[in-house]
Amino acid sequence: MKGLGPHAGLARAVPYSVPAEVPVQPPIETLYREHFQFVWRCLRRLGVRESSVDDAVQDVFLVAHRKLHEFEGRSTHRGWLFAIAIRVASEHRRRDGRRSDHARAHEQSDETQMGDQYSGAHRSATRNHVLSQHAGDSNIAYNVIANENDSY
Repeated sequence: MKGLGPHAGLARAVPYSVPAEVPVQPPIETLYREHFQFVWRCLRRLGVRESSVDDAVQDVFLVAHRKLHEFEGRSTHRGWLFAIAIRVASEHRRRDGRRSDHARAHEQSDETQMGDQYSGAHRSATRNHVLSQHAGDSNIAYNVIANENDSY
């Protein structure tokens, strides 16, 4: 190692490392244009309802836009978007499930209210019919009204 100077031994002791290249990221618009159809199809196949798939696609690209600076290039952009789509699809299925549970409960309460309104109207019409048929008989009138009050 003569002729290399006082630092000749140091060069062998410290391994030379090339700084990792940071991949140049395409703009989100390019990712969107190139991968929109792929993401849309993936979300449908992952169980997102057709009525929610456009929102889910938007969510995937919003996450991608927010995390694009973290993309390390260990996979393709397509694979990275697929991983995001899996999580977004799971969230949308969960959210849609909660919505449908809420909607079913709401529909059932509407049906119950309509049933109560119908049965109330039906009882009222029946009472009026019986009373009109037996207008002079106070015993029947008393029994009809007493039975109606017991049914509440």
